[in-house]
Amino acid sequence: MSLLNTAILAGLFAALLPFIIHFFTRSKYKPVRFSSLAFLKELEVKNIRRLKIRQVLLLLIRTLIIVLLVFTFARPALKTSTLNAVPDAATTSVIVLDNSYSMQCRESDAILLQRAKEKALEIVDTHHIGDQIYYIIATDTSENISRAYQDLDALKERIEKTEIAFQGAQMPTALERAAALLKKSNDINKELYVLSDFQKHNFLSDSGSVFDQMIAIPVYPQTVDNLCVTQVKILSTIFQTGKVIRLQALVANTGTRVAENRLVQLFFNGSRVAQSAVSLEPGEQTTILFRFVLEKSGYQSGSVVLEDDDLLADNDKYFTFYTPEGIQIGLEDNQPYIETALRPDNREPSPFKIHQLPALDYVNPDRYDVLVLAHFSRLDDSFCGKLADFVRSGNGLFLVLGKNIDIKNFNQHVANHLQLPPVLESIGSSENRESIFSAGRADLAHPIFDGIFTTEERDIGDPVFHFALKFRPTPDIDPIIEYNTGELFMFERRLGEGTIILCTTGFDPEITDFIYKPLFAPLIFRTIGYLGVQSQIGGEQLTVGDPFQYKLSAAHVHQELVMHRPDRRMDTVYPVLTASGTWIQYPHTDVPGVYALYADDEILGQWSLNIDTAESDLSRISEEKIKEHYTMNIVFADISAFINKLRFGRELWPFLVAAALLFLFIEMLIYKEKGETSVQEES
Repeated sequence: MSLLNTAILAGLFAALLPFIIHFFTRSKYKPVRFSSLAFLKELEVKNIRRLKIRQVLLLLIRTLIIVLLVFTFARPALKTSTLNAVPDAATTSVIVLDNSYSMQCRESDAILLQRAKEKALEIVDTHHIGDQIYYIIATDTSENISRAYQDLDALKERIEKTEIAFQGAQMPTALERAAALLKKSNDINKELYVLSDFQKHNFLSDSGSVFDQMIAIPVYPQTVDNLCVTQVKILSTIFQTGKVIRLQALVANTGTRVAENRLVQLFFNGSRVAQSAVSLEPGEQTTILFRFVLEKSGYQSGSVVLEDDDLLADNDKYFTFYTPEGIQIGLEDNQPYIETALRPDNREPSPFKIHQLPALDYVNPDRYDVLVLAHFSRLDDSFCGKLADFVRSGNGLFLVLGKNIDIKNFNQHVANHLQLPPVLESIGSSENRESIFSAGRADLAHPIFDGIFTTEERDIGDPVFHFALKFRPTPDIDPIIEYNTGELFMFERRLGEGTIILCTTGFDPEITDFIYKPLFAPLIFRTIGYLGVQSQIGGEQLTVGDPFQYKLSAAHVHQELVMHRPDRRMDTVYPVLTASGTWIQYPHTDVPGVYALYADDEILGQWSLNIDTAESDLSRISEEKIKEHYTMNIVFADISAFINKLRFGRELWPFLVAAALLFLFIEMLIYKEKGETSVQEES
């Protein structure tokens, strides 16, 4: 137990007053002569002893009343928590406020962030002059916090200005930083307050408690109506003006209520081009397929949009891609079968612009979107390094390994630079016609098979092969087609932002009859188209907060460069000269949407930034789990009273006041009885 106002204890000296008054005011008897002493002796026997007992009781009760009143003003408190606070000592506190986009969730007429800010202001009001308060927002733990707030009004203004950030909360980092700030404080009292919706994915950590005394103040709605777009994927492998583009959207119900007949719309280049409706139970998700016509070439952008619900931030998913006049294909000479496959129909313009490659030593890969190398024996180390840079920057590479391949050269240079598995050995021989194997299992869900089969029956046929190279499967490659022996026929490897597809056999009549099969031409056409589309879409998926960069050509270095943001703000940007070229580096990606870089009136590039959908998982961590991972006191209402109770314990003055009143009432009864007895005796 502790006393919150020890100075008042000097009032205990007042407890001596009843004794002093009693000593100086006690009755003094004078001897009086009576004719008979019988009556007085009888009175002494009956009343004197009772009178003395009453006087002692009154003396003790009056003294006790004074003591109770003094202790009432001293405010005794009984410790009911482990928060080691010392009354009237200086306090250092840290307030961690979750302003992630899940705190935009609406309940009644306010969003959760507004409720959290109101509670944070209540916390500030429990502090006094001389206390220090640090303020951390959970979405930006990189903010420089060198000094605590001692001006409480300035801190209140800072809290009021806190806005929703379209990023996830970095709660473990924020808590560790808060603990470090408290650790370096010399104040006796140290307090850490966490205001959040306490999403499960933010607080389930094996690191345990970072500070022994944390005060959790949860703010969340009891029920939530929320759908979100978790993924947008372009399924088409060829982008061609006038052709249909297929796009797939994944919609999930992350709320607690059933969503019935909700509208899902597709906007493309500023216009609504398609829509659908979904009904989902809590926890369910569904895939929606959209089709729309590509009407122009150049930079394209769009979004999948949901109806308004309790959380607006995750109702939009943005995408961008680029459609050139034609995909630039660099094709190694003497490949008539591949070239024919890339021009299957003379009635329609080809989406490809085919360029015959000169001697490979003189090839500049940067001129092309896709390189097709199908007749080489050896590649020098320098050219392999160029190929690796070409792919990493977002382009496509199609390798067809024929009978002339130098296995040792491939393993030392090609596989090393392109991070491919090495060739183990050759299978069969072009001279030995008796060595026969055929196509086996295929991943028909791969995008290169999209649109190839016109019926539900999907059969890749039975092409015959006499020669192939054996590769060992590794976790970083994706098999597309295998031979009936289980060896790899065609596989995919992602490298940086680009893609490599490799065939383990050549396309020569001495090796295979695959070139005469119906599947060959559409498979090659779709494969090259798939590789070209990857460079147009871009392999990197950007989220809010991720910086991006763009390499400038010499023609644009001296032009006015402006970044058009989704919030209609336009930022002037300046090129940065590096050893690898001149770049635009843009870090201010704090808003979801489409960013576009312009040089004067010419658009140079577009980027789509989306929120991290992990923050859309609104499932909360239970109180039991909070206490399992952290040492936390949890409070939902009446924060001021809760904090005072944690700091100083449960105050006992109401009980003392009640006891004092009770003893005062008893004193009145005893005194009244004494008075009545005296009157009777006088009578």
